[in-house]
Amino acid sequence: MTRAVFACLLLIVPAIAGAQSDDELFAEALLPLPDYLKDGATVSIRNDDGRPRIIQEGTSGLRCSPDGPGPGFLVSCIDDSSGPVLQEFRRLLAQGRSPQEAMEAVSAAARADRVATATPGGMIWILSGESRSNLIPMVGVLVPYATGESTGLPEKPTPSRAWLMCPGTPRAHIMIGPIPYGLSEEIGWQACAPTDGGARSDEALIAEATSPLPEQMKIDATVVATDRDGNRRVLRQGSNSLVCSPDGPADGFQASCTDGGLLSSGDVPTALVEYGRLKARGLPEEEILATITAGVRAGTLASMPAGAMHFILSGADRASAEQLIVVRLPDATEESTGLSTQPSPDHAWLMFPGTHQAHMMIGAPPYGWAENK
Repeated sequence: MTRAVFACLLLIVPAIAGAQSDDELFAEALLPLPDYLKDGATVSIRNDDGRPRIIQEGTSGLRCSPDGPGPGFLVSCIDDSSGPVLQEFRRLLAQGRSPQEAMEAVSAAARADRVATATPGGMIWILSGESRSNLIPMVGVLVPYATGESTGLPEKPTPSRAWLMCPGTPRAHIMIGPIPYGLSEEIGWQACAPTDGGARSDEALIAEATSPLPEQMKIDATVVATDRDGNRRVLRQGSNSLVCSPDGPADGFQASCTDGGLLSSGDVPTALVEYGRLKARGLPEEEILATITAGVRAGTLASMPAGAMHFILSGADRASAEQLIVVRLPDATEESTGLSTQPSPDHAWLMFPGTHQAHMMIGAPPYGWAENK
């Protein structure tokens, strides 16, 4: 892993201990700090087996790490309150997420209070350079969710002024001092940018988008990706009716394939698209369903074709994602189908019975369904 991965300075990984003694590693880890802070700092190293080891338990809330195996020299002391965000980021990286994807997921989790954000005013102390003989100090101040607009600070690196890194995210922090070794303007911005579908190849996005489908249906499906500005891009034009999309920036993982007839129907909005629009406005579920049913009956919304299908793969992450198949059955009821309306991963069940949005669910409800229903 190169220094590029450490572009957001909150994400610096503790070093692996090498041939240096504990006393040498201890002294090295504390180099960024003023003398008055050294006695109160925790010093953590990683043994050869990768396990962390504390060689000084501190009281100040600062955690220091010696230089790691990457190019150049970099030691850091970071406020402990950034730990939950850092740990979640590492967990997502270990699951194969890109740094951008991991940061976007951490932001979503923090905003939903599933990950604790750092304490405003917490400090970051960095000492870095091409070698130990040419070191540059850098100080950071944690300001979660701060932006250039709220602070008046520039959001791009500059060696002559304080600037804001990771603006608008739980990792936002003010950078004071020359740019640390290995941190370029491009890398610094990219590491904090939301995922836009461009960080991975089209082939990787297509494979992810079609992952919910049976093998024989994958090759003929259309694949569309949406960037962070909401612009849609066709990655592959298919020959069947299914339109697939890869995972987006929201919390958790979800890839989905939907019958194209549910997404577009000439000049008349479709019931499914209108459902999404009303849902985004925060309207109550009952009001949304009544509005859609009335719109379909009045001819202002295109009806959902019976039998149209969705294939969904969702979970807290890619590794835990589970399959769900949805079959549209407009206006179906418990009486007309014999299906239960109680959610169950063990048998098919009917959702939104008696409405135009009625559909049969086969498999586990999608990730976050209970919270978003």
